[in-house]
Amino acid sequence: MRHLYENFRKIFPGKMLKRLMWRVVYCTYPQAWEKVMLELKEVNEDAFKHLITIPPRQVPPLIT
Repeated sequence: MRHLYENFRKIFPGKMLKRLMWRVVYCTYPQAWEKVMLELKEVNEDAFKHLITIPPRQVPPLIT
């Protein structure tokens, strides 16, 4: 997932966007993901559009 952030950061710098991006990545159920994605959309719609285009299968599962 680090490569996703590195690509995201090149286009969308900033600590708030970084925190929201990682919150999106670490969501474990769809309702939480939708909530954080809406927060991201309110902050930066272009960042939202960027993340929404990434298919979930490209994001590796988290090992906790």
